[in-house]
Amino acid sequence: MLGLTLIALPGPASAQADLAADLQAINASFVCPETISNDAARKTAMDDIGRRLASHRLSYRQAQKVIETMYGLHGCGTGPAGASVSATSAVTP
Repeated sequence: MLGLTLIALPGPASAQADLAADLQAINASFVCPETISNDAARKTAMDDIGRRLASHRLSYRQAQKVIETMYGLHGCGTGPAGASVSATSAVTP
């Protein structure tokens, strides 16, 4: 499942299932930020992803890994902070 299942959280299986479902939803609706027409819309999109990931109590590093993976999976030109990202580098531990 997208390589995003590398994120393992302690807790009940239902929490894991909720996270997996949310990761699938984020992936399905993800749009590369460079294709969004204005800064306000870009910020809104990234804030939404951040809130969804925070609701699962992911660490900053785990959330960053998810976002980097999305950039790679969707072929975005650059990752967060302008670094080029590939799908393989985003999921390598």
